[in-house]
Amino acid sequence: FFLFATFYPFPRNAHQRVMIPFLRSVSSRFTVSFSSSSAARRFASTASAAGKIEKIQDTRAVSRWLFATAGGVFGMVGLGGLTRLTGSGLSMVEWRPVTGAVPPLCRADWEAEFEKYKKYPEFRRDNFHMELAEFQRIYFLEYVHRLWGRTLGVIFGAPLVYFAITKQLTFPLMRRLGLIFVAGGMQGAMGWYMVKSGLESVKYVPGSRATRRRRRTSVSAQRLASHLLIAFFIYGSIFWTALDLQRVRESHLYTTSQQLLAKRRVCYSAAAALGLVTLTVVAGAFVAGLKAGLIYNEFPFMGRDERGWPRFIPEDMWELNPWQLNFVENEATVQFVHRLLATCSLGGVMSVWLYGRRVLPHGSTALLALHSSAAAVSVQVILGIVTLLYGVPVGLAVLHQMGALGLCTTLLWLIHATARRKSIL
Repeated sequence: FFLFATFYPFPRNAHQRVMIPFLRSVSSRFTVSFSSSSAARRFASTASAAGKIEKIQDTRAVSRWLFATAGGVFGMVGLGGLTRLTGSGLSMVEWRPVTGAVPPLCRADWEAEFEKYKKYPEFRRDNFHMELAEFQRIYFLEYVHRLWGRTLGVIFGAPLVYFAITKQLTFPLMRRLGLIFVAGGMQGAMGWYMVKSGLESVKYVPGSRATRRRRRTSVSAQRLASHLLIAFFIYGSIFWTALDLQRVRESHLYTTSQQLLAKRRVCYSAAAALGLVTLTVVAGAFVAGLKAGLIYNEFPFMGRDERGWPRFIPEDMWELNPWQLNFVENEATVQFVHRLLATCSLGGVMSVWLYGRRVLPHGSTALLALHSSAAAVSVQVILGIVTLLYGVPVGLAVLHQMGALGLCTTLLWLIHATARRKSIL
């Protein structure tokens, strides 16, 4: 009422000339007294919270877009595993980022692509019996894999430009998303760098099992591991940013210093478990690159000694010289390391679960993420063992690769729910 009476343009007359100075003086005194009171502080905090809520609501579209993009990357990882397991990755022998989006449209185009494929080691050594129809099947998978990558670039890049133009992104958020977009471009280049290694002449390490056992032409295991690790990094960055934009508020569940300390311990333990899982994923990429899953199809043993006793450590683990080469070129060593790291990851995640289930408050997001992590690591270990025992069938192997990304997802969710974060809104 005071503000209305003070600033409303009443007609100028004697009565108003008397009342307006009086109302302004009363209004100023009321404002000073109100600003120094606790009611004013409560009013300011309420207004600030309302502003934050409105800001969070404005980011829901950005969050949904990031979750959808993360789902596309998740599917891309599974499709990449399917492409590798079916031997389709080397069917496209050229990298054309723009014109490569158009597939062969007639028989003459297909025959031209097939003739290019015939010039490379995979056809001459492994697929010399292949006909055009078989080539079209493996070409289709690799084409869809690359097309999906281009589509993800558009799905991520176009909305990013739109949200930036409409000023729905803060500078820290825009900078982070821009770096993720650059990482996506690097991933495409890394994919071609990996494929190029499989198009070169096959080189065997003297004295390795490859000299005694016929092995199919494949890409470099080191480049395959780098390609997979970058994909996991891109997915994790997008998923983490989408969680940041949701900003679930649960500070009321952690009211004591003991609860805050326990939450911090769970966060650090989950981060250590995620580090172990990441190392296991890298070792799994080496197993896939060297096709080490085709040997020692038993668990938990790896062969038998001269007396017939089962062995936990394979006898040919240190076959190569120098000894460091065994960790990147020896199939037996790579599989043993993958088994060892997987066991450590299982122990690490379950240890976090046993501790966290006692200290995290019921009904919290962190507790839900904790239970999801325990379930994911259990399913992933079972999938790995079954995949090994059955000689790496394609379906189980793809599920095993996607299960690794699912486990990383649950651990990232747990870390995000228990970490102290800086706002990017």
